[in-house]
Amino acid sequence: MDLTKWTLIPCAVCGHSILKKDISVVQHDDIDFTTLQNVFLPKETLPTTYNFNVYQGAILCPQGLHNQECLGPVDMCHKCSSALVDNKQQPKDALANWHYTGLDELPNEIHDAFNSASIFDLMLVSHSRATRITQLYSNKKNAPNYGQDSSQSQRYDRGNVSVIPQDSLAVRPLLPPDRVEIQTAMAALFCGGQEKPSAENIKKLSPVLVSKNRVQTMLDFLMSKNIWYQESGTVFSPENLADLYSQDDEHNKQAFPKAADLCWLPTDESDQVEGGNANYTDRNEYVRSDDNSDVALDAVGYTAGDRSPQNYRIMKASALAWCLSREKYIKMQGGLKLLSDRDPTMLTYLFPHLNPWG
Repeated sequence: MDLTKWTLIPCAVCGHSILKKDISVVQHDDIDFTTLQNVFLPKETLPTTYNFNVYQGAILCPQGLHNQECLGPVDMCHKCSSALVDNKQQPKDALANWHYTGLDELPNEIHDAFNSASIFDLMLVSHSRATRITQLYSNKKNAPNYGQDSSQSQRYDRGNVSVIPQDSLAVRPLLPPDRVEIQTAMAALFCGGQEKPSAENIKKLSPVLVSKNRVQTMLDFLMSKNIWYQESGTVFSPENLADLYSQDDEHNKQAFPKAADLCWLPTDESDQVEGGNANYTDRNEYVRSDDNSDVALDAVGYTAGDRSPQNYRIMKASALAWCLSREKYIKMQGGLKLLSDRDPTMLTYLFPHLNPWG
């Protein structure tokens, strides 16, 4: 019943947050810190949050050290303790085994830019874009939520995410992207409420606002310090940066991108099916292909198979019924391949704020 046992404590070796009751306190005399070195890391990324030399150049999580200036006890999870202390081997999940991202060593200006970046800011500096699907396991035996309502399973999700590249990993020769790609890839959908969102009344909604200064600061760093950005041949585009805002927002420090779609789904039940496309695009208007066999549509997040239904309304109804029935998954076909987490560019290309040094 001791609540302190349920406190999350970081493992000094792998950085994972572990319940205090499952943490082992290991004396420094029992640890060969040279096993946790990585001599290939650039000098400017080496830790300064603890006495790096005293700990023999080991790559560690400072929050797991009882004394950051002198040798002292170290907090470890069971896996790291077993590998490092018992078997005298480097743990597979050790920060030294290329899991170290050097976020604490970013220059202050760069750190602040990444830390305060909005969702749209990060989309503009990401080298690639992809569809990310989170898998929910509400019926998995031995899971904490087994037998509960599947709508509650999200709280127990533990990062089961599938990443599907859109076209290619090298889809952006210029950063930030131009207005055509922004219009294709970026949109803000507001659900509910009586007042339709506009560029005027969303000025305080920071998740969908873009700062030119933050975008340029992050891109300057990525293109000068991140080897994957350098080798890809991607270049910075001042023209695309200048084209992000409308003329009315040019004097603002941040604004909604003029090329992105601003959408609204009203609360009126009669509008729920059509509301997503109402009043801002002509996507309800569709054209048949020349051979009258298929319907030409924009890319959507759901399809019943490799070939779209003849009737657009039938496809929308089918997709809505699928979601309301709380189906477990959506089958992706048409040659789309999942991206392996072994791809060395995945983390920095898709999530540059998690791995800015590359």
